[in-house]
Amino acid sequence: MWVLIIAIVFVSVFYTIISKVKNYDLEQLKKHYSHDLPTIPFLGLSYLAVGDNEVRMRSLQTIGLAAIRRGGVIAEWFGPSLYLIVADPEIATFILKSCSDKDDVLPKILGSLLGNGILVAQVPIWRTRRKNLVPTFNMKNLNKFVYIFTKHSEIMSEKLMSMVGTGPFSIFNHFAAYNMDSVSESVLGITLNAQEKSGHPFVEAFTEGFNLTSARMSQYWLYNDYVYRCVPSYKKLMRAKKVMVDFVKDIIVSKRKSIKEDRNQNSTDAESITKSFLDMLIESSGGEEGYSDEELRDELMVLLVASIGTSAAGVGFTLIMLARHPEVQDKLYAELNEVFEGTCRSVTPEDLSRMKYLEIVIKESLRLYPPAPAVLRKVVKSLTLPTGVTVPAGCNVLINIWGIHHNYEYWGADAEQYRPERFLEGSFKHPSQYMPFSYGPRNCPGYQYALMSIKTTLATLLRRYRVLPPTDGDQFPPLRTSLEITLADAENFLIRLEPRQNIE
Repeated sequence: MWVLIIAIVFVSVFYTIISKVKNYDLEQLKKHYSHDLPTIPFLGLSYLAVGDNEVRMRSLQTIGLAAIRRGGVIAEWFGPSLYLIVADPEIATFILKSCSDKDDVLPKILGSLLGNGILVAQVPIWRTRRKNLVPTFNMKNLNKFVYIFTKHSEIMSEKLMSMVGTGPFSIFNHFAAYNMDSVSESVLGITLNAQEKSGHPFVEAFTEGFNLTSARMSQYWLYNDYVYRCVPSYKKLMRAKKVMVDFVKDIIVSKRKSIKEDRNQNSTDAESITKSFLDMLIESSGGEEGYSDEELRDELMVLLVASIGTSAAGVGFTLIMLARHPEVQDKLYAELNEVFEGTCRSVTPEDLSRMKYLEIVIKESLRLYPPAPAVLRKVVKSLTLPTGVTVPAGCNVLINIWGIHHNYEYWGADAEQYRPERFLEGSFKHPSQYMPFSYGPRNCPGYQYALMSIKTTLATLLRRYRVLPPTDGDQFPPLRTSLEITLADAENFLIRLEPRQNIE
């Protein structure tokens, strides 16, 4: 393995030298957007990301803070590639609206697990897929999914009773099982019962595939496909992917068959049926003349991974913040008591719009801990930034969402503090200084789905339980975060639960 690593480093150095000789314009851009971080000859800042997923997140924070110190933008080589690192919302907005091409690395890594879905597809495919996908996320459809979220969050709430009084525990597995149930029913139209029983082949394959892909992202010497195919984790990933693909494929075949059988039957009012995303994708793409089974499979795989990762992280970080800030939790509980009149009745779509304080509590959690803390773009044609600086073709761009959300120029001197009320203090200095689900034409089309799932889950849990930190006290160290496919807590979301009183 060490011989392989040395060989890869040697090749990286060689290509870096060639890149710098051939790309004078990129070198000039680097000089214009200089920074104060130490670099290594030929490798630039790539050394910062060598390590596990926690190291990768620290490196993202380091370069984000460096960009903030330099007015929001810096540029540096990461091996053979120059990256423009942006922590300023104005420049980020311009680039995200101008550049829709992903970089070359991330789509390849995620594509090994997810196929060619909207998250990783090249622009021509992405544009067509998004056109078919966006209409399915209308509020009429999403409101129907609230009942699915409610059903499975109530199951989770009931099962968490066994954790009361047991001390600190990781709530992430409970979230993962809840999300697997709610997402599989809303996206695929099936019931997995992941919360009721463990060991489902799809759930186990999904977990392994997610973990293996996250691990590869922290090992830059495995980015090359030829190299990755030589290591044992590649075969494990392919086995996990096959289980996932076969499972989804069987559902697609079954769904097409049932649609065909029901086409001429009008015994049930179609408006009363909660259609899954699979149903809607088949319809919006043109039925039998629309998406192929493979195209449907790729989109469903993306929806499953993105929905589960985003919702679980959103709920997890919000609960940790509420545990650390009891005054915020008390204020939120008062709002929930007002909306639900002191009962534990099921959440309805109408309730979600009334929970204004819960909404800004979630927003502040997503500001400090965005599910996707960075997005990558590739400049295919040179473009001139609002500052007048030209970014040449061939440059990569890292939009540091974590840095934008922590930029004190836009959020104030207390940018590192958890303070939901900041979202009630008038207009932002820039409309995109808050972009937890990215920004521009290639933002996440399912962000409303994720927010409704998060709100439903929290409204269910927090009426029944008070959330406490793992240890007593009012001083807490900064959270250790980990950059996996989505942002995660390095300690796996440890909390304690205490039952609420006087709930009917």
